[in-house]
Amino acid sequence: GGSIANARVLLQRGLRINGGTSPDMWVQYFALELHYVQKLRGRREILELGLTEGGPTGDEGGDEEAGASSPGGLPASLLPARIIYSNAIKTMRDDGVPFRLRFVEACRMFPRTGALERFVMDSVADDFGDSVEGWVARISHADEGMRDGNGAEGTGFLRSPDEEDGGSEGGGEGQDGPARKRPRAVRSDPALALVNEALET
Repeated sequence: GGSIANARVLLQRGLRINGGTSPDMWVQYFALELHYVQKLRGRREILELGLTEGGPTGDEGGDEEAGASSPGGLPASLLPARIIYSNAIKTMRDDGVPFRLRFVEACRMFPRTGALERFVMDSVADDFGDSVEGWVARISHADEGMRDGNGAEGTGFLRSPDEEDGGSEGGGEGQDGPARKRPRAVRSDPALALVNEALET
């Protein structure tokens, strides 16, 4: 609505005035788009709930995430935030890894942004892969993901609850649960893998 449009105009104007050199404004602009996506998701879920209670929903309203994606593999709803991030790192070339990690922190404030967080970390690997700072950032990020319990199978560290546990129930009895989950508990450690890779380069 009007409030998001006004907020965008204000942030864009602020960035133009200072030549795009304000790290805080870039991160705020990025977070604004994530907040807007979350607001739309909540509104859509409320509408879908009402339609479900009233009868068949069909496919009205679409889904900005189910099937719809940008060329980079991100959900289409996250494309504006990705564009903002790409413009930010082009403009703030000298701010390096710490600036990019602020966008990771912003992603973690919102659900279902794991793909965008991975995009940010991939850019760190691409642009700072051979630097000590880049290795430290990537290893720390991977270690945080393992401690959060979301680093399995290299699929990223931020996942929605239904994404994390998909397929684990198996329809069996409760006693079978631990036995079925046990192979998943033996995970490769992405942080250790990055340490070994860093030592070999």
